[in-house]
Amino acid sequence: MEIATTLILALLALVSAHAEIENPRELGNVQWLRNYDEAVEKSIEANKPILILFQEVPGCQGCVNYGQSTLTHPLIVDAIETNFIPLAIHNNKGGDDERILKRFNEPAWNFQVMRFIDAKGHDIIPRKDRIWTPAATAMRMVEALETTKQSVPDYLRTVAWSDSMNELQTGVFSMNCFWDGEAKLGGIPGAIETEAGWLDGHEVVRLSYDSKTIMWPELVKIAQAHGCARKVYATDTQTLAKTPKGPQAQLFVKENYRPARQSDQKRHLQFSQLKQLMLNPVQRTKINAALSQNDHATLKQWLSPSQIQTAKL
Repeated sequence: MEIATTLILALLALVSAHAEIENPRELGNVQWLRNYDEAVEKSIEANKPILILFQEVPGCQGCVNYGQSTLTHPLIVDAIETNFIPLAIHNNKGGDDERILKRFNEPAWNFQVMRFIDAKGHDIIPRKDRIWTPAATAMRMVEALETTKQSVPDYLRTVAWSDSMNELQTGVFSMNCFWDGEAKLGGIPGAIETEAGWLDGHEVVRLSYDSKTIMWPELVKIAQAHGCARKVYATDTQTLAKTPKGPQAQLFVKENYRPARQSDQKRHLQFSQLKQLMLNPVQRTKINAALSQNDHATLKQWLSPSQIQTAKL
């Protein structure tokens, strides 16, 4: 009887310890530190900025929603844990939490705020609140890493781009084979997303690109060099006028275009074990291009640490 009681007490202790380790829903899946001084020590040791989340725990439904959306986004979680020293401060508690709130002049019982600071407690980028979506959070993380001259993982950039997809430019390129076209065009810096399709009876690739990274004339020239510009289609007359000499060029008529069937999309990715991963559209484009070249170094740049582990690369 005494042995059974001891075993039950030990089991209850394990369950209790696990409950203490498990994150509140407001904090998502990130493994947060809870001590500021410890975070500073780790920041100095690892030469990484500190990411402080000021969060209400237990919190309102908005706090829970944030924890269960942005803070469970797998690429956000990977980037926080890999590139920052994550510290959670409860903005509705006393003790050390209250001390850190006062140190950073943060209001109590406030909505969630992320601050990016160095080991001396200085803001790396200006404080900004109401940043709640994964894309907006990723953009702030990229800005903080660039400000501190830290390497920015490409997989994090793909999350940041997801909020600006409607700001991208579009071009359509005709070639002999859209499988080859997606692979070659998708690897161009500034190319964000590709889609295999048909236009005027020809195999084409519809390409979304960031005009801040690559301009239309340069994009067309690179596509020509890759053999992917038998004909090019611009979406407006101003862009069409900037098309360099060489390929036939005309305006893109959306009604004449149709996407290729799903089995023809990202063909190299379809024959890879990586197709089982949860990849966003930008990752699919870039990884398909890297696979076509057997470029494993580039491939890993577009995958997060947990994705690399899952794929056993």
